[in-house]
Amino acid sequence: MRILDSVTKNYKAPDYYLLKAEIADFMGDDLKSLSNFETYFKLVRNPDYGDMYNAYNVSLYLDRTDQFDKALKLSRKEVGNRPTPESYSLLAYSHFKKGDKEKALEIVQEHIEGKTFEPAVLVYAAEIYKATGHIEKAQAIKTELFEAIYELGPSSEKSISKL
Repeated sequence: MRILDSVTKNYKAPDYYLLKAEIADFMGDDLKSLSNFETYFKLVRNPDYGDMYNAYNVSLYLDRTDQFDKALKLSRKEVGNRPTPESYSLLAYSHFKKGDKEKALEIVQEHIEGKTFEPAVLVYAAEIYKATGHIEKAQAIKTELFEAIYELGPSSEKSISKL
Protein backbone atom coordinates (compact mmCIF):
# COMPACT_ATOMS: atom_id res chain seq x y z
CA MET A 1 0.00 0.00 0.00
CA ARG A 2 2.92 2.35 0.72
CA ILE A 3 4.19 1.85 -2.83
CA LEU A 4 0.78 2.67 -4.30
CA ASP A 5 0.45 5.71 -2.03
CA SER A 6 3.81 6.93 -3.32
CA VAL A 7 2.91 6.33 -6.97
CA THR A 8 -0.48 8.03 -6.71
CA LYS A 9 1.06 11.24 -5.40
CA ASN A 10 2.25 11.97 -8.95
CA TYR A 11 0.26 9.64 -11.17
CA LYS A 12 -3.53 9.70 -10.81
CA ALA A 13 -4.67 6.69 -12.86
CA PRO A 14 -8.06 5.32 -11.76
CA ASP A 15 -6.69 1.77 -11.81
CA TYR A 16 -4.40 2.52 -8.89
CA TYR A 17 -7.23 3.77 -6.73
CA LEU A 18 -9.31 0.73 -7.56
CA LEU A 19 -6.41 -1.49 -6.54
CA LYS A 20 -5.88 0.53 -3.36
CA ALA A 21 -9.58 0.16 -2.52
CA GLU A 22 -9.45 -3.60 -2.99
CA ILE A 23 -6.32 -3.92 -0.85
CA ALA A 24 -7.84 -1.77 1.90
CA ASP A 25 -11.01 -3.86 1.72
CA PHE A 26 -8.99 -7.06 2.08
CA MET A 27 -7.16 -5.54 5.05
CA GLY A 28 -10.48 -4.64 6.67
CA ASP A 29 -9.98 -0.88 6.41
CA ASP A 30 -13.46 0.12 5.24
CA LEU A 31 -12.85 3.85 5.50
CA LYS A 32 -9.73 3.74 3.35
CA SER A 33 -11.47 1.42 0.89
CA LEU A 34 -14.42 3.78 0.55
CA SER A 35 -12.14 6.79 0.15
CA ASN A 36 -10.24 5.09 -2.68
CA PHE A 37 -13.46 4.00 -4.40
CA GLU A 38 -14.69 7.60 -4.25
CA THR A 39 -11.45 8.83 -5.81
CA TYR A 40 -11.71 6.13 -8.49
CA PHE A 41 -15.27 7.16 -9.41
CA LYS A 42 -14.28 10.83 -9.47
CA LEU A 43 -11.39 10.11 -11.84
CA VAL A 44 -13.35 7.89 -14.26
CA ARG A 45 -15.90 10.66 -14.80
CA ASN A 46 -13.24 12.37 -16.91
CA PRO A 47 -14.62 12.24 -20.49
CA ASP A 48 -11.12 11.56 -21.84
CA TYR A 49 -11.46 7.99 -20.58
CA GLY A 50 -14.56 7.41 -22.70
CA ASP A 51 -15.95 3.91 -22.12
CA MET A 52 -12.63 2.51 -20.92
CA TYR A 53 -13.83 1.80 -17.38
CA ASN A 54 -17.40 0.67 -18.11
CA ALA A 55 -16.79 -2.97 -17.20
CA TYR A 56 -15.17 -2.04 -13.90
CA ASN A 57 -18.00 0.35 -13.12
CA VAL A 58 -20.70 -2.22 -13.86
CA SER A 59 -19.01 -4.71 -11.53
CA LEU A 60 -18.77 -2.08 -8.81
CA TYR A 61 -22.41 -1.07 -9.24
CA LEU A 62 -23.45 -4.72 -8.95
CA ASP A 63 -21.16 -5.89 -6.17
CA ARG A 64 -20.55 -2.78 -4.07
CA THR A 65 -23.29 -0.19 -4.52
CA ASP A 66 -26.44 -2.11 -5.47
CA GLN A 67 -27.11 0.44 -8.23
CA PHE A 68 -28.62 -2.21 -10.48
CA ASP A 69 -30.36 0.18 -12.90
CA LYS A 70 -27.06 1.96 -13.59
CA ALA A 71 -25.37 -1.41 -13.99
CA LEU A 72 -27.97 -2.63 -16.48
CA LYS A 73 -27.79 0.55 -18.56
CA LEU A 74 -24.00 0.55 -18.61
CA SER A 75 -23.76 -3.21 -19.31
CA ARG A 76 -26.03 -2.79 -22.34
CA LYS A 77 -23.70 -0.07 -23.59
CA GLU A 78 -20.69 -2.31 -22.95
CA VAL A 79 -22.25 -5.17 -24.96
CA GLY A 80 -22.85 -2.71 -27.79
CA ASN A 81 -19.20 -1.64 -27.67
CA ARG A 82 -17.68 -5.08 -27.09
CA PRO A 83 -20.00 -8.06 -27.60
CA THR A 84 -17.72 -10.51 -25.76
CA PRO A 85 -18.60 -13.20 -23.21
CA GLU A 86 -17.18 -10.88 -20.56
CA SER A 87 -19.54 -8.06 -21.52
CA TYR A 88 -22.48 -10.44 -21.76
CA SER A 89 -21.69 -11.77 -18.28
CA LEU A 90 -22.08 -8.25 -16.92
CA LEU A 91 -25.39 -7.90 -18.74
CA ALA A 92 -26.61 -11.28 -17.48
CA TYR A 93 -25.59 -10.51 -13.91
CA SER A 94 -27.26 -7.09 -14.11
CA HIS A 95 -30.53 -8.77 -15.07
CA PHE A 96 -29.99 -11.35 -12.34
CA LYS A 97 -29.42 -8.71 -9.65
CA LYS A 98 -32.55 -6.87 -10.79
CA GLY A 99 -34.49 -10.11 -10.26
CA ASP A 100 -34.89 -11.30 -13.86
CA LYS A 101 -33.27 -14.70 -13.42
CA GLU A 102 -34.72 -16.18 -16.60
CA LYS A 103 -33.34 -13.39 -18.79
CA ALA A 104 -29.98 -13.79 -17.06
CA LEU A 105 -29.99 -17.53 -17.72
CA GLU A 106 -30.93 -16.97 -21.35
CA ILE A 107 -27.94 -14.63 -21.82
CA VAL A 108 -25.58 -17.09 -20.11
CA GLN A 109 -26.73 -19.97 -22.28
CA GLU A 110 -26.62 -18.00 -25.51
CA HIS A 111 -23.51 -15.84 -25.09
CA ILE A 112 -21.30 -17.36 -22.38
CA GLU A 113 -21.72 -21.12 -22.06
CA GLY A 114 -18.89 -22.87 -23.91
CA LYS A 115 -17.45 -19.58 -25.16
CA THR A 116 -15.03 -18.69 -22.36
CA PHE A 117 -13.16 -20.16 -19.45
CA GLU A 118 -12.45 -16.77 -17.87
CA PRO A 119 -12.93 -17.28 -14.11
CA ALA A 120 -14.46 -13.85 -13.43
CA VAL A 121 -17.14 -14.55 -16.05
CA LEU A 122 -17.77 -18.04 -14.71
CA VAL A 123 -18.39 -16.77 -11.16
CA TYR A 124 -21.44 -14.86 -12.36
CA ALA A 125 -22.56 -17.75 -14.60
CA ALA A 126 -22.33 -20.25 -11.73
CA GLU A 127 -24.38 -18.02 -9.46
CA ILE A 128 -27.05 -17.66 -12.14
CA TYR A 129 -27.06 -21.41 -12.80
CA LYS A 130 -27.45 -22.17 -9.11
CA ALA A 131 -30.29 -19.67 -8.67
CA THR A 132 -32.17 -21.09 -11.65
CA GLY A 133 -31.90 -24.72 -10.55
CA HIS A 134 -29.04 -25.83 -12.78
CA ILE A 135 -27.11 -27.18 -9.81
CA GLU A 136 -24.90 -29.61 -11.75
CA LYS A 137 -23.62 -26.86 -14.05
CA ALA A 138 -22.99 -24.56 -11.07
CA GLN A 139 -21.06 -27.31 -9.25
CA ALA A 140 -18.92 -28.09 -12.29
CA ILE A 141 -17.97 -24.43 -12.59
CA LYS A 142 -17.37 -24.21 -8.83
CA THR A 143 -14.75 -26.95 -9.11
CA GLU A 144 -12.96 -25.01 -11.85
CA LEU A 145 -13.15 -21.79 -9.88
CA PHE A 146 -11.40 -23.25 -6.85
CA GLU A 147 -8.45 -23.88 -9.14
CA ALA A 148 -8.51 -20.21 -10.17
CA ILE A 149 -8.61 -18.58 -6.73
CA TYR A 150 -5.13 -17.13 -7.23
CA GLU A 151 -6.31 -15.42 -10.43
CA LEU A 152 -9.57 -14.21 -8.88
CA GLY A 153 -7.96 -12.91 -5.71
CA PRO A 154 -7.98 -13.94 -2.06
CA SER A 155 -11.43 -12.54 -1.27
CA SER A 156 -13.03 -14.75 -3.93
CA GLU A 157 -12.72 -17.99 -1.97
CA LYS A 158 -15.64 -17.10 0.29
CA SER A 159 -18.00 -16.33 -2.60
CA ILE A 160 -16.96 -19.45 -4.49
CA SER A 161 -17.64 -21.60 -1.44
CA LYS A 162 -21.24 -20.32 -1.39
CA LEU A 163 -21.94 -21.59 -4.91
